[in-house]
Amino acid sequence: MRIQFFSIVFFCLILVGVGWWGTHRLVPIATACHLLPTHLYGASVDMANLVPGTAEYTVNRNGEDLIDIAHRLGLNVFRLTVRDNALNESPYSQKQWDSVLSKMRRNGIWAIILPESRSPSQYVEGSENLSQNHSALVEDFVVNKKLGQNPDVIAVDIKNEVLLTDHNLKQLEKERELLKSVYPSLLLTAGGWKTDTGKKDSRGRKIYNWNFPKDGVMLSNVVDFYAVHLYGFDKSYVGGGYPDPFATTATYVGTMRDVIGNAPVLIEEFGAGNGDAVTDADTLGSKELAANVYAGVLQAATTNRGILGALAWIFYRREAYPDGWTIVNDNGNYLYPAAYVMQKFATGQSQIQLDLPMRITSQDFLFTNIDSRKVIKIKVGDRIGLVLAAQSLQTKDMRVSGSNILDQVSFFRDLFDNDFKGVFVAKNAGQSTITVPHDGKTFVLHVIVSP
Repeated sequence: MRIQFFSIVFFCLILVGVGWWGTHRLVPIATACHLLPTHLYGASVDMANLVPGTAEYTVNRNGEDLIDIAHRLGLNVFRLTVRDNALNESPYSQKQWDSVLSKMRRNGIWAIILPESRSPSQYVEGSENLSQNHSALVEDFVVNKKLGQNPDVIAVDIKNEVLLTDHNLKQLEKERELLKSVYPSLLLTAGGWKTDTGKKDSRGRKIYNWNFPKDGVMLSNVVDFYAVHLYGFDKSYVGGGYPDPFATTATYVGTMRDVIGNAPVLIEEFGAGNGDAVTDADTLGSKELAANVYAGVLQAATTNRGILGALAWIFYRREAYPDGWTIVNDNGNYLYPAAYVMQKFATGQSQIQLDLPMRITSQDFLFTNIDSRKVIKIKVGDRIGLVLAAQSLQTKDMRVSGSNILDQVSFFRDLFDNDFKGVFVAKNAGQSTITVPHDGKTFVLHVIVSP
């Protein structure tokens, strides 16, 4: 196993109350601080995939569920997300929570809980300000379902990627006070953050500043440790190439240190496109690129003092359609190389041969509505990603000409972004045309594939 930078002694000393800015002080990390691993290796995973008897419970052909697979990979923490249509409460009973968390604990996997709801009632109508329903949701998860006292829960992520406004910060502070009044030793954080730039993109969507360190300090009265989200590793430069994941992560952590001093930091989300589906960040990537990103980020995390660990986004898909961020696919029967990179860092070895950095032999190309009628030239092995804004699109009407030239890997409607995303890989040399009728129009892309 690699030498780990962050001893459990130092970890616990910080968390029992070493002051790190102003009058804000940290608290103990549950009652099992002495049992925690020296470094957190893990991933976000949806609760729906872990509850036996539910429609989305995921088991592979060998009878392993996602907890079993994570244990085999050496992961020691799951950030549990919940996506449902419930208004102000967890869709799972305390018994279901206890069952899942007890199995995780038996497999050496700790839990960070993220209360979530897709209901618009969690926000003040017409804004991104949190409503009181969000407080009710958090209270139900942590207090009513007694997750705050479960011995496997090491922290609660009160709000994911919150918009930093005066209103939201005051509400999060009140939610912190509520939870601390019941569970004084429970660690709290807010996963990621954003500020509004006042600008919009070509589709009319707001443009945010994501996870700027100088903005994160506004959460100082809310969090016991900072939970940062790092992305952009799969966005290629003009002319080719990608950001160096090790250098990018190390630089970001260094900037955080300049702002927050010695405050503990968890890389709570990071990732890169696996090449099989366009991500919600409109990136594509590849299996090799994702593996290299994981290696770089994990190496940076394990060589920077004060980093609690790194959690991948995401272990397995959360919806019925594909997810370009996943490191596990096909009901747990397929593991991407990035999963084995995580295993190598967590356990010191991997079940497959890893020659890092992996050689990237293909390119990924992304096209939108404005690229219709273009003629593009690519090579065998290259990947094409489509992101089409459309209200009405019947996938049965889509056509790909040319026999065995392009292989359709995925094509689905992303209900969150309200667009259609598709991936095609060039299998053989030749010419092909992708034709996608939508909204009374037709998107056409002419593809010339060379060996």
